[in-house]
Amino acid sequence: MRKFFVAFLLFILLQFLIIAVAYPQGDDERFCRALDLAFNFEFDQAISLLDQIQKENPDDLRPYFFKAVVYDQMIDNSNNEEENTKLFFENIEKAEEIAKKLKKQNKDRWYVNFFLGGIYGWKGKYSIKKNDKWQIFTNGRKAKGYFEKTIELKPDCFDAYYGLGLYHYYAGTLPRLLRFFLPLFNFEGDVKKGTEELYLVKEKGKYSQSFAAYELACIYSRSKEDHEMALQLASELSEKYPQNFNFSYMRAVHYHNLKKDDLAMVVLSEMKSKLDQGYYENLSADKQSDYYHCSGVIKLSMSKYVEAQNDFESILSLSAPDGRKTEAYYFIGRSLNKQGKHEEAYQNYLKSLEHEDYFGSHKRAREEIKKLKRQKLVAEK
Repeated sequence: MRKFFVAFLLFILLQFLIIAVAYPQGDDERFCRALDLAFNFEFDQAISLLDQIQKENPDDLRPYFFKAVVYDQMIDNSNNEEENTKLFFENIEKAEEIAKKLKKQNKDRWYVNFFLGGIYGWKGKYSIKKNDKWQIFTNGRKAKGYFEKTIELKPDCFDAYYGLGLYHYYAGTLPRLLRFFLPLFNFEGDVKKGTEELYLVKEKGKYSQSFAAYELACIYSRSKEDHEMALQLASELSEKYPQNFNFSYMRAVHYHNLKKDDLAMVVLSEMKSKLDQGYYENLSADKQSDYYHCSGVIKLSMSKYVEAQNDFESILSLSAPDGRKTEAYYFIGRSLNKQGKHEEAYQNYLKSLEHEDYFGSHKRAREEIKKLKRQKLVAEK
């Protein structure tokens, strides 16, 4: 009996040690610090901190997982997309390898299920960028299952609701016909439930609070009635992470949506100063295009046509995706048209059609060309 009792105690101690090795105490604070650094666009410092933790605990899946999260942010916001994509997959696949080994030892560890949910969730996010519908579906279904298992094992793991909240909200925004078939694949959409889950994470999450706040700001930006709430969330994030380009950009957009263009221009002026001073180091050309586009659109609405034209022309000097040039030429045409330079406007609308369509820019350019011809402001050609 005594031998059995000693063996049982050794077994319990071994399980504790396995958990302790996988999850050294005190590291949570450093992981949260790394995420904060990444949110503030201090990517190099975030990776350096995670590298340090990884050297201390090479069998811990978390440094690999969070490095993948940081590299995903760098894919979205920084130059060198190819290198950042390579590093994203190196780290997410290493995290997956370790997590699967831990799952074989014990499938009911809540944290293994949680990180597997996170791994497939971030893989799914990358699939969205590539419009790979099959990978979106398969990764999303895996993530959902692991997050649901996490909640079953540990109901107060609020970060798991971040993945579930995104899933429930966006599945709920699908066309009604598609939503009808979702239950056949053990999927269901619920916009209200998803929003509530994201709020829960914003208030009680450990790793995902700021991610949830950002998603809520994006969600509220889609409704005119909720622009004030979107602005409040974007402002809170911008105050917490002053070097994050996206949060400042969202503030400017929401001020414009609320017809407060003077306040939008204050934000844009601060952003331009940071751009000129190198605050947004290695900011991608696509993100820089966002700035000039937003600034140009707002100046157009304020009847500052020459300044707006200059902003849109700045996009053409960037190595941005071809679609951004389509949009730039279209808005240059709009700016010139407002200045009474109809022939030049016409030429820019035509240039817009030479590039890849971008959110309906081709259709809008053709409509402007028809107007100019109908009003006989340009010669028929």
